[in-house]
Amino acid sequence: LFAFQTSGQTTWEKLFSANSTDNFRSVKEVPSGGYIVAGYTANFSVNDTDAFVVRLNTDGDTLWTYSFNGPMSKKDLFYKVIPTLDGGFAFCGYTTSVTGISDDLLYLKLNSSGQQQWVKFFGGAGKERGQDIIQTPDGNFTIVGYTTSAPAQYYDAFMLRADSNGDTLWTQLYGSSG
Repeated sequence: LFAFQTSGQTTWEKLFSANSTDNFRSVKEVPSGGYIVAGYTANFSVNDTDAFVVRLNTDGDTLWTYSFNGPMSKKDLFYKVIPTLDGGFAFCGYTTSVTGISDDLLYLKLNSSGQQQWVKFFGGAGKERGQDIIQTPDGNFTIVGYTTSAPAQYYDAFMLRADSNGDTLWTQLYGSSG
């Protein structure tokens, strides 16, 4: 039995604060160096949130930012970010900016410079929220989350498979009457 005691030292610390709510939900190390963080901000409008991304270098300095404000300027947010095989980034979360009523899955892709390559939505009459995203070796994406849209009985899990352009290949609902 061995016991080790280590003392951590903060190398840098950054505070992102605006006039309203700012929240990061996901952070990933970027293979080319630095970090990518994603979440949401209400800085641009007090009536809605915008999905928000910050690309940081290894010292924590901002390289670029990106915000997504959906077509109806309602709630938009990211739960997860991943670096992609081509050096860009993919995100998933949800938006109420498509119908203005229910939450729909929001997933999008940015290139390495923070330029939007595509944005996609998926949803029904209930809630669809993307909780996690991966990119498979063939360049496609798999997104998992939950839904309350029919035929869901309560909160059912779903899986969406999309190609490298974000177009839906198939979806699967997992749940029962309980």
